[in-house]
Amino acid sequence: MAALVLFAFAIAPAVGGRGGGTAARAARGPARAVTALAFGRHLHGITAGEALGAPRAARAASAHRGRGGGIAGDDALGAPPAARAAFAFGRRACVVGAGAALGALGALRAPAFAGTAVAPTAQSADRLAKAALAAAEGRLDEAARLTAQVIELQPRYAGGFSARASLAVQRGDYAGALADYDAALELGAVEGEEGVIRLNRGVVLIAVGRPADALVDLDRSLALDRGNRLAALNRALALLDLDREDDAFAALRPLVATAGPTAVEPFWLIYALLLAERAPVSEATGVLRRLEAKFRSADDVHAALALTLAQEGRDAAAREQWRLVRDPAPFRSAERLARKPKRWPRAAARALQERLAQLEP
Repeated sequence: MAALVLFAFAIAPAVGGRGGGTAARAARGPARAVTALAFGRHLHGITAGEALGAPRAARAASAHRGRGGGIAGDDALGAPPAARAAFAFGRRACVVGAGAALGALGALRAPAFAGTAVAPTAQSADRLAKAALAAAEGRLDEAARLTAQVIELQPRYAGGFSARASLAVQRGDYAGALADYDAALELGAVEGEEGVIRLNRGVVLIAVGRPADALVDLDRSLALDRGNRLAALNRALALLDLDREDDAFAALRPLVATAGPTAVEPFWLIYALLLAERAPVSEATGVLRRLEAKFRSADDVHAALALTLAQEGRDAAAREQWRLVRDPAPFRSAERLARKPKRWPRAAARALQERLAQLEP
């Protein structure tokens, strides 16, 4: 069964010239990262598909010479929370999101070099653009070599370290990625890029189980760019990992309220489960019905609907939803359900356990 990551990242700093976008196939297991590469003068919305079983390739839409592009994964809910990284090479940032393309989020101003920040030379910008293309085509060793050349040419240029960090995420080397994001921030990022690097570092910190540290970075990222939905989304995830469910709900609510009339995003599953504890359960069921229409084979959606329908007293409909759950094993343990990769709110995970007797034959 395909799976869709509820939260992901990121935006990377920008330099250089031409436009285009692509995505890698999904990697198996929570320790591996799926990286989408994008570069260009305009924003790109990018997501990558990740499967619980056999990986499913992402759909790609490329962009060239200044036109926008996006990549979306055609997947379902509940995947391992592998990080997503992005190189951005252009005068604006590129976005990597989860599930349905989040669109052009977190737009950056054209770089203005300030403070101790070092501007990229034309030679560095050219190598970074070539590194992005190599990584997009799966030539990771070549991408690493080109990125290393940038750091050798300009050891005080933060963008080289940030780009190398993105490659490290793709390889599953989160420690290496964190070290390079640290170095990029210490060197002094180009104006407008600090928030981007902090967003990326925050997501890696979530992936390695340091949500409190991630929250510091994500709060700073949002302070620099209040409109960055991706930073706000990952901030909610950090709060959820800290068992601050009321705060996580408060962080998610405006993201749902400002979504378009036809929008359905994967994180709505978590929102609906939190909503069921704080509003009439029928409201949560309504949100889950919209998710069901888009992700028809998602076990998490059917299990969540089984729970809310049972809470409404609609036992027959609840049992019908439970029968649609293909692999019920993960849902029979509240502790397992509340941990990665599923990350159900603990109250919802416990509530489902209390209803299992009436849901199962």
